[in-house]
Amino acid sequence: MTNISAVSTRARSARSPVNESTVSTPGVDTSSNNEHHTQAGPVVNKDAELNNGFSSKAMDFVQRRQAVKRFVQDIIAASVDRQKLNADNNGRGNSNEFKVGSLVLLATQT
Repeated sequence: MTNISAVSTRARSARSPVNESTVSTPGVDTSSNNEHHTQAGPVVNKDAELNNGFSSKAMDFVQRRQAVKRFVQDIIAASVDRQKLNADNNGRGNSNEFKVGSLVLLATQT
């Protein structure tokens, strides 16, 4: 029997690779027209190009962080699956038993 929760959790944690053309650089005006826009971040000379060494180190850093993020998400998904399996096998701790005629409080909102 396939655990649907595990399959859906792992499907959610699968990430597509980053499209480098859509990654924006803080402080750089990416608009196609020459209008002046207020920008957050450091002032960047539009005519200056990024140093290739810096750019590759930055991309390595970003890719490493993304790999760590995916690794942690997979660990969390596995933990959630384990906890769900344990709860399914052992119950979820709601073992209250009531007798006929007992007064109980019921939640009326969902």
